[in-house]
Amino acid sequence: MMFGKRILKSFCILFGVLLLLMASAFADGEVTEGLTLDREVVIVAKGRSLQLKVTATPRALGSAGFLYSISDETIATVNRQGGIKGVELGECELTITSKKDENYSITVPVQVVVPVKKVTAVADPKVINIGETTAILTEFSPEEATIHEATYASTNEKVATVDESGVVTGVGKGQASIVVKSKDGLASTKVAIRVKQPPTSVTVTAPQENLTVGRSMTLKAVSEPRTADDRTVSWVSSNEEVATVNSQGQVKGIAPGTVTITAVCNGDNSVTGSISVNVVRLAKTVEFGEKSYDVLLNTSRTLTVTVGPEDVTDKSVKYSSTHPDIVSVDEYGIVTALAPGKATIYATATDGSKVRGKCTVNVIVPVTGVSFDRSDVRIGKNQYGTFTATVEPKKASNKNMTWISSNENIATVTGTANKVKVRGINWGRALITGTTEDGGYSCSFFVNVGSLRHAVTVSKVRIRNGKPYLEFKNNSDMNITNVLFVLTGVNEYDEPVVMSTRDGEKLYGEYQFPMAPGEVTEHGQFTFYHRSDFAGLQKLNVCIVGWDTDTGYVDTSDGEVHFTYDIAKDRQEWHSYESELYQTTVRETPAPEAAPEVSQ
Repeated sequence: MMFGKRILKSFCILFGVLLLLMASAFADGEVTEGLTLDREVVIVAKGRSLQLKVTATPRALGSAGFLYSISDETIATVNRQGGIKGVELGECELTITSKKDENYSITVPVQVVVPVKKVTAVADPKVINIGETTAILTEFSPEEATIHEATYASTNEKVATVDESGVVTGVGKGQASIVVKSKDGLASTKVAIRVKQPPTSVTVTAPQENLTVGRSMTLKAVSEPRTADDRTVSWVSSNEEVATVNSQGQVKGIAPGTVTITAVCNGDNSVTGSISVNVVRLAKTVEFGEKSYDVLLNTSRTLTVTVGPEDVTDKSVKYSSTHPDIVSVDEYGIVTALAPGKATIYATATDGSKVRGKCTVNVIVPVTGVSFDRSDVRIGKNQYGTFTATVEPKKASNKNMTWISSNENIATVTGTANKVKVRGINWGRALITGTTEDGGYSCSFFVNVGSLRHAVTVSKVRIRNGKPYLEFKNNSDMNITNVLFVLTGVNEYDEPVVMSTRDGEKLYGEYQFPMAPGEVTEHGQFTFYHRSDFAGLQKLNVCIVGWDTDTGYVDTSDGEVHFTYDIAKDRQEWHSYESELYQTTVRETPAPEAAPEVSQ
């Protein structure tokens, strides 16, 4: 007896653990099997119809279709395709059941309403600053409309956001429209909102630290943020006996001394910026002892400078080099030849006069490095691309380079300078490496050979007994795991054929089985979504629009490995075929592989 109680106790413990594990799995967000509708409540106007969209998880639950039933057909009716029609004002319930498994069903409320025919909305005010709010005031007509509620959405949330109550908040400068839609979804309108940006700060800069008596200089005021609507300023001098300032920020020196010039933002007078200006007697000339100096590589020399006139206030100068990587100069005028070539050395008076003298220092320029601006490029098979490496510095005297390919079965390379020609041989990826003759500096980039648009192509199509038979081929070196395609067709009178029970003239499909490089699809493995009976089909148009791979490919725009490729609409290629009863010749419009193919 005790043994039996122990077994029962152990069973209860195990059962409890199992329940906890199941609860944890659902809490972790595992997908639950069942049916879902594209809305929580079905709202339909009296006398109008609405098409419902049901999603089954897993998809097989919907493969046989759904059963639709209404709890009160005096309120609303529903057809076999899920089209619901409002009959009389009121509420009822709609039940949707999987034909595949009647244990799976959902029930949603249905409300038949008097529709809103017009929504009128205004904002007060229509123009706000960033951080400010305004309210959308909404009215509905006719008055007898059942639901007098609205939903709000912004067309540009970077400019303005709106909450569920219609309160708009300015978040960025610009224009945005608030879309006001009746909750029954039958009427809508827009309200234009303008968001302004006031200035928050202003920075004043001068072209020079000092101003000569009798001369003028123009100050620059930069109001922030740069998106402010009014960034203009007004100018004020703290002492017009020292310096005056006009409306354009032009300061004129009147007498020696220091004065504060202030810029006041016209968009907000509380925002100001200031700068101190020293009015002095400035230098008029700066001259080097020689016009040109020859300096040996890796040696230094001190330059001599004379500042005039003799009574100048400040005789100090600041040195600079036009090519500091070739010739450097320190604060004492000592120049050092760092690389072959030449550079101009300037000595500029530091008193703000902008007076300067110059001389030339001559040396020779060696190669200091080489680089390539991209890590990956793409070219088509049997096509070529020309690429240029950047040799530093630009004036290097010897730009000769040698180039090699890591795999010449994939890509070959030719060229003796920093410009190289790469030719694609076979699908794959090879590393191209170039090395400078001077200094032995190297740079590398990957070349990806093969047109992604033509990784999968249509290899064979037949129309038999009015039905399409497809065959695709994997031309790439990747494992293709899924192919997306679109079909259209016409009858013998060149009239469009209804290919899909949902999408009309277009039939969407997938091939969801793996294809190794060089393999073709197998008949009977294609999936067609919402296919029709293809009544009268005599001519067929096929277009591959994308594919998936589990081996991945390198996207040259970001250098990352991707596993999905969608063919841009303007690069898609349609292939046309006719029924064997008319013509078996395939008429195609394939585009040649680009060289190089940068845009994928």
